[in-house]
Amino acid sequence: MVVIMSNYRNKIAIGISVASMVTVLLVWPELYLWSKVMRLPEWSKELPLPLFTGMYMSAVCLLPAAFMTNSVVSSRRGLMVVLLVAPIPALVMYSLDHGVNQFLLFNVVFQYIWIIMFGMLIPALTLGSVRWSFCQSN
Repeated sequence: MVVIMSNYRNKIAIGISVASMVTVLLVWPELYLWSKVMRLPEWSKELPLPLFTGMYMSAVCLLPAAFMTNSVVSSRRGLMVVLLVAPIPALVMYSLDHGVNQFLLFNVVFQYIWIIMFGMLIPALTLGSVRWSFCQSN
């Protein structure tokens, strides 16, 4: 019974992180997609470093996957799932907005890597390290 409940706990935590990250990526894609000009939302100018608004939002969205899971291994797995799955809906919208051309596949792959590397990886590594250090100290 305990194993079943912890499995649901992991799925719920990962589901919350994926849903919130997908929502953020769809509402504010300009924070994550590569562009020559970055248009920040008006509210982001109140943050300490507005250029990193996407990373701040990613950190908030990744909190459930990092800390609501039942173990460090589950946390690591959950963060990887969110990193790999959450950008896909935003990239589908990107490809629909830009139309089909000969460079679309390259652009989608580039944007996928860009979103993960420059918008989500540092917050995921930071939260994973914090979770790991708390479990090591107990």
